[in-house]
Amino acid sequence: MNEKYSEISGQKLIENENVRSETMLRSDLKRWGYKYRPNTKKLFFEGHERGDVINSRKKFIDYFIQRKEHYYRLDEENCSWISPTEKPCVILYHDESTFRSF
Repeated sequence: MNEKYSEISGQKLIENENVRSETMLRSDLKRWGYKYRPNTKKLFFEGHERGDVINSRKKFIDYFIQRKEHYYRLDEENCSWISPTEKPCVILYHDESTFRSF
């Protein structure tokens, strides 16, 4: 980064010295609209959820277990794939835990 800054600005930098200090970088971020706020996201502990969410998840999982003959599955004992015996179905998955994770 220092080399690129020197190249763009035409300024020579003192060796072993950063272009910007941490304080200046924080000042820049603030000027650009970044807001420092405490991390309010709490860790997830299994079992500490609402009852309706737990019931909904159980119903969702039961649905897929009942239809397991429609999916490719992994035979963990033999490390091989088990092909569907019924009309194949594709499962699309979206993990919302990464939403707004930065």
